[in-house]
This record gives sequence, C-alpha cells and structure tokens, in this order.
Amino acid sequence: MAIKNFCFSFFLILFLIFPTKVFADGYVNINTSPKYLKHLNNGYLALEKRKYPLALKEFLSARYIDDQLYASHEGLGKVYEATKNYTLALESYEKAVKLIEPRYVDDYLKQIKFFRNEQRLKDAFSLYKIVLSIKPEAGIKILFGDQKMKQRDFRQAVIQYKDAYEVQENLERYLGYIDVKDSNKQYELFVIRKYFLDGLSYPEAHYKAGLAYSELKQFDKSIEEFKIAIKQTPIKSIQNNYTNQLGLTYYSYGISTANPNIALLDKSIGYFQKVLDNDSTNREILYNLATAYFYKDSAIMNEFDEDLNFAEKQFLKVANLPPNDREYREMRRNLNAVLDKKYDKKFFEKTIDILEGLKDDKYKNSKIYIGLGKAYLKKAIIHHKGYYERYYYLDYNKVNARDSAWKYYNKALEEYYKYLRQNPNYKGFVYYDLGILYYYRSDLIPDETNLPINVYNRKNYQKFGASFYRKDMLNNAIVNLRTYVINNPRGINTQESHYLINQIQRMLSKM
Repeated sequence: MAIKNFCFSFFLILFLIFPTKVFADGYVNINTSPKYLKHLNNGYLALEKRKYPLALKEFLSARYIDDQLYASHEGLGKVYEATKNYTLALESYEKAVKLIEPRYVDDYLKQIKFFRNEQRLKDAFSLYKIVLSIKPEAGIKILFGDQKMKQRDFRQAVIQYKDAYEVQENLERYLGYIDVKDSNKQYELFVIRKYFLDGLSYPEAHYKAGLAYSELKQFDKSIEEFKIAIKQTPIKSIQNNYTNQLGLTYYSYGISTANPNIALLDKSIGYFQKVLDNDSTNREILYNLATAYFYKDSAIMNEFDEDLNFAEKQFLKVANLPPNDREYREMRRNLNAVLDKKYDKKFFEKTIDILEGLKDDKYKNSKIYIGLGKAYLKKAIIHHKGYYERYYYLDYNKVNARDSAWKYYNKALEEYYKYLRQNPNYKGFVYYDLGILYYYRSDLIPDETNLPINVYNRKNYQKFGASFYRKDMLNNAIVNLRTYVINNPRGINTQESHYLINQIQRMLSKM
C-alpha cells in the first residue's frame, strides 16, 4: 500500500501494531476495539483495490464502533473523494481534522477555509491530506520553532524546523520515538518500514527552515530548503508563495555584497517571473521584480563605468593632439563607442515601467515612490556623469545629455517628495539621496526656462543668474545631508555625508 497514494495515517499503523497503547489528542485509547482496527485495515485494503462500496462499508462500520477517532472519518473522506461525492468528502475530512485538533497547522486550516469558500475543492482535499498526514511529534516541533522565530532566536528555530521534517520524513529517525517491546519486534518494524518506505513530506517545515536560514544570512541553505518545499507542495497557490520567497532569497543574496551579483539577481528575476506566469496581476511580486531589475541594472552599469573610465583615461592622453590626428580620432571613437553602448542599454527602464504601472489608487505601497526616485536618480546620473561631463567635445550631445539629466533629476525629486509627504516622520536614506541629487544637479547649467524660479527667489535669480541657482542647489544639498546625518549618526552613508557637507561649504565660501 503506497503511502503517497493514500496518505495512510501513521496512527492507523500504530492502531494495528499497538492496540492497547495510549496516545494523546484522541487518536486511540485503551478501549479501542480490535474490530475497529480490523475494519480500518479492511477499508484501506479495499480502497487500494478501488473496491469503493466495500471500503465505504468497512469505514462506516469502524465509525459506528467509535466515531470519536479520526481514522474512520479520514478513510470515508478518501472514499467519497474518489467517488466524487465531494460534499460528504469535505464533511468527513473536516470531522477528522476537528477530532485531531492539530494546533501546529493553523495556517493550513485558514487556507483550507479559503479554498472551500472559493470552491477550489482539489486544493482543499490536497491540504486536508497534508494536515492529516503530519505526525504530532513533527507538528509540535514546528510550534517550538515558531516560538523561537518570535524570540528572534533563529539558530534554535532552524534546529526545531529541521527536527520537524526529519521526524516526518526520516523513518530511521522516527523509529527512535517508538518503543517496541513485544516479542514480535522484527515484524512490527517491517510493517512500519513498509508504510514509510518513501517517507512523508513536510513542505511547511522546509519553508520555515528556509525563512530562519534567511534571517541568519545563510542564503545557500535557505535556497535549498525553499526548493524542497516547492517540490513537495502539490497546491499551486502555496507553491507560488514558496517560489516568491525563493526569488526574494536570491534577491537578498544578490545584493548582500557591495557589488550586486548579476547571476543571483537573474535567478531572482526568473522566479518572480515564474510566479507572475500564474498570477500576472500580483502587485507585490511586480514590485519585487522591479526592485530586482533595479539592482541588476546597477551592477551592469558599474561594469560599464569601469570600461568608460578606462576609455576616458586613454582619450585624455591624446586630448591635446589636433582633432585630425589619427591617434586622437581612434581614442575619441573608442570613448564614443563605450558611451553609446552604455546609452543603448536603457538602464532602469524596466524598473520604471513596472513601478509606474503600479501607481494607482488600488495599490497603496508608498515604497513605489522610493523605487521610482532611485531609478530616476540613477538615470539622471548616467546622462549627467556619463554624457554631460564626458561629451565635452560634442556640443549637441552635451546639450541633449544635460536636458535628459535635468528631466530625470526633476522626476526623482517629484517621487521622493511624494514619499516624504506620505511619510512625514521618515528620516532615512531618502534625505541622503536628495543631498546627492542636489549636489550633482548644481553642476548642470539649465536653460532659463528650466530654472527652479518661484516667487521667493525670482529677484535673486534675476540679479545673480545661474550662480544663484548653483548656490541654491548646494544649500539644498547641505540641508538634506544634515537631516540624514542628524537622524542616522551611524548610518552607512554618514561618513560620506560629513565629507560632502564640508566640501560643499568650502565651495560656497569661494562663490
């Protein structure tokens, strides 16, 4: 009898082997009738041979003898499901679960209720079988693990979750829990091994172990656990949840170092796309996908910048040669080619397209504004530092680069301020980004029509022109960098902020 086909309950086996053994939670007691056990065994034998009328008769007989033991109700649920009597199947499975009262599957029970309300009966039946197959010893370890997670003791949580799935899936490990004292010991062990030949799965335990490993930054182990959970899960919606978490783990792994890892971010993008193939409108997954694209583009851009810096150094060696000199033309062509290649990559456009599509009244995640602000700021810097400052020998390209950079800086400002208006108590890295934005933007000399003139500064702009604009930008940079420093005295960008503030103040003193 294959356990994977019929989810033959562990406790049914113990009924057959230890009919007088006392177990908690109402599984069996000293008054359990040998006839009850015989009817159960006959019912499963008939079920295996698809003799459904006989199986029904045997399980009903067992239930008549004692309807407070869950096993007969589970057997009836299997018969009714196989014969497409779904209403009675749901009633029987639900009765079996209520008799067990497994506290370690609260999440599963909520999902069962959801599946029943949505008439997703196949998913409900699959989850009932998982619930009824879990060994109480394994389930209790899940509860211990959950408690350790709440206490943020992630190492102990991992130990409990691993114990849970090892008890559930590893026959030899579980045999350590069984006290076999009868003279017929070898036969009893043979029967147990027969029914647990392939073991039982416990995807939730693997999933939770993966979450604990993620908290410990042990990403390789986390990924391994999530992959096992996905493989073991027959229910698509739960599988999607596990797959999303796998994508998030690859994402976290990919950005865990100073330079984002493109290969790991590609993995995360692939798993997010896989979830979206089944749920194309899932906004949280779309947001995750956009963020993964952002860091992937950041990593690729860093690689381009290395090539660009090299090409620029080579060009500077010949920059004073006549424009018609062969070596000058060659170095300029090389620099131009790197700039054009970088421009053609269209960095951060996937991130922007996804996040702009999420900006509606139905999705209230204000982090979208931060994501867009960061993406627009990156694009502004590409055009500014990559084109405006480097295309000094091509006036037309320089003007276009300046205008593009100006446009993207303004878009970034707009998105960051939207976030700050929605989160007035926020004092984090957005202020550092704003400081950098104003500092960089002070290097641009925009058209008069683009200058940020208002009723308060119009006279000064008219009197001092572009120099006042630059002072305005630099003062804004100091204000935002100071806000960041004051509220994040040990932040990751605090030291750099101090340096920039001092540098900007020296610049202002000379203007």
